[in-house]
Amino acid sequence: GPLQARPTVDNSRVVDAVVRPEQIRVATTLPEAGDGAVAATVIGRSFYGHDGVARLRVQGADGAV
Repeated sequence: GPLQARPTVDNSRVVDAVVRPEQIRVATTLPEAGDGAVAATVIGRSFYGHDGVARLRVQGADGAV
């Protein structure tokens, strides 16, 4: 389902997600493409056995992860 995001003072959002390594897919697109891409920065990560928790800062109030 959709991930819950917490607003921050600089209008970015912080998202916590649990992802298994085999589920990770990375793609880059240009914002001009109009496909709804958002900018996200990994600001923290932790690993619990085979599970990893990544903390992302998403730019813009309309972004989704």
